[in-house]
Amino acid sequence: MVWYLTYGQLVNQAHIQASTRLSHVLQVPDPAPDPFANPPAPGYPDPVIRGPNNYNSGYILDGDGFEDVAVLSLASFASSSPDPVNWQALNTYLVDRAVAANKTKLIIDLSANSGSLVLPVYDTFKLLFPSMLPYGASRFRAHEGFDFLMFPDCHKVVLLLVNEFDYHTDSDVNYEPFTSWAEKYGPHPLESAGDFYNDIVRWNLSDVLNPYHTGSWDISGYRSRTNMTTQPFAAENIVVVTDGYCSTGVKYVVLGGRPNTDITQAVGGTKGYQYLTYATILNDVLYPFQAEFVHSRKYYEKTVLANYDNWAYHRTGLNSINYRNAYRQGDETNTTLQFMYEPADCRIFYTPEMVVDQAAVWKTGENAAWNGVKRCVAGSLGTSAQHKRSLRESKKHGVRNDVNLAEHTAAVRDLCGLGREVSKSKVIDSSSGERSCRLTCDLAASMRILYR
Repeated sequence: MVWYLTYGQLVNQAHIQASTRLSHVLQVPDPAPDPFANPPAPGYPDPVIRGPNNYNSGYILDGDGFEDVAVLSLASFASSSPDPVNWQALNTYLVDRAVAANKTKLIIDLSANSGSLVLPVYDTFKLLFPSMLPYGASRFRAHEGFDFLMFPDCHKVVLLLVNEFDYHTDSDVNYEPFTSWAEKYGPHPLESAGDFYNDIVRWNLSDVLNPYHTGSWDISGYRSRTNMTTQPFAAENIVVVTDGYCSTGVKYVVLGGRPNTDITQAVGGTKGYQYLTYATILNDVLYPFQAEFVHSRKYYEKTVLANYDNWAYHRTGLNSINYRNAYRQGDETNTTLQFMYEPADCRIFYTPEMVVDQAAVWKTGENAAWNGVKRCVAGSLGTSAQHKRSLRESKKHGVRNDVNLAEHTAAVRDLCGLGREVSKSKVIDSSSGERSCRLTCDLAASMRILYR
């Protein structure tokens, strides 16, 4: 089995692929999309263009007072979305059509968008603001397990070359390349968190290896999409409409909420930078045992990595955790975004019309933002950036201290038949007979045992 490939070989291969893709983009223009290739989604007007499964779609509003407004609906940033080339082509087509038709205002609809992949967000940002460099700073917690998952030459290992363990994949806080893993990893004490974390990292959007570790994304403004240089809409002419479900100078309008007139946050999710599924974590832990690229398998069985097994993986349905924290540029307190209160500019209640006609949502947002119609039950679309910053405050989330975690772990293990000692071979082999047993683990039953 081949585990090693020189860094130069892979970079050269990536250059060839990028050149081929760029040649295709420049020499073989896509035909004009047929707006009727996909009929409108239920409750939506006829689209200018609509992608598969309504992941993203574009519209031009009609009616008096709405002649200069285009709408870009981004219903999902999930990993199951269509391939990046199609997704980007649709967004670019809508923006180009809107500009050609002298539309000066853009509504971005993120209703029901729960976030997920960060690359579509980067791409949309660069499509609308090509001259700006996204900050996108993040950190991950340093711990003993990381010490065994990387080594100075990890960029020569195919399994590790395309993920965060290779220091070539990121830039530092000043958007300069790291010179070593030690420079990227640190670790450094972070007083605000009371723990050790790596140095600030930012995504290197011009990295030639991006297609390998981003699912084939070439972000707008980089590599094969460097021809996007003109900002299509002024920042003050862009409004984001959301129901607060998304977990990511532009104004935010939030719809719905509880039956009160308080302002709500524009982003109601965790606002974490990146999540990892338990399966991904398990695979990362397995790399050293499988490849033995520094030490033998027996060596790793004596480390903290051997304590990781797959019972947690099978006892939950949506098994993922926030892996990296995101930070605001210029925040000297180093407070992660999920612990920052960031209110929307305006909150609007749903109306019966909005339930059956998504265009009613857009027109309400347009009226509130640009036509002087007072629709905000909280906040104001005349809110200044300085006023919004004064509303933000760090909030500490309470942590339960009445649960004995050791007792909880023991109870769940007993319930799943895992009370006995599990051999190291079964920890490493996820296809063993333990799998069927662990799949029977019922979280509700375990909670009844613990809290009856």
